[in-house]
Amino acid sequence: MSISPDGKRLATGGFGDGTIKIFNLETGKEMKSVNVGAGMVVMLQFDAKGRHVVYNVGAGGIRPLRALDIETGRSTNISEEIGTLQAVDFSSDGRYMAGVAQGALVVWDAKSWKEVRRFEGRFSSRSFSAFSRDGSHVAAADAEGNVRIWSIEKGREALNLGVVGVPNRAIKFSHDGTKLFVPGKDNKMSVYASRSR
Repeated sequence: MSISPDGKRLATGGFGDGTIKIFNLETGKEMKSVNVGAGMVVMLQFDAKGRHVVYNVGAGGIRPLRALDIETGRSTNISEEIGTLQAVDFSSDGRYMAGVAQGALVVWDAKSWKEVRRFEGRFSSRSFSAFSRDGSHVAAADAEGNVRIWSIEKGREALNLGVVGVPNRAIKFSHDGTKLFVPGKDNKMSVYASRSR
């Protein structure tokens, strides 16, 4: 499930019949129910402006990635054979979307839904990504716990922290952009100073 950035709507899926439902959280009433395809909705996420819900649906290893316009009920295809995504993340300015797919960290334009960057690595479908506060950099931890940060504009790695995290765990930049939080071993959290603000 996913809650819109303004906290007013809830999107749910995973019903096994390819249905996404949108609820008004203030009234508790269902606003829209859309069948988006055969199979289970395994991931869904509101975009930064709350106008679309990005979802991954299907059965087996081949699952398309699409964006549902919650006003019109129409879907836009982002990638037809992306595989299974654990999650996607949006930059705070709404410009970019990132997710780990097919062993790479992929960055899309969140308006056109076109791929703009692809960073190769030892990623699995359970890896997570995170944007810096200004949206200029994206970070991810791979299947071995190696944490790397890339510059989206330059299209190259900006920093490699090494194997400092737990494989396939979510990492997060602080709201003020000054810190990067990385889950470590023994249930400890590592905090790194960030120059990307």
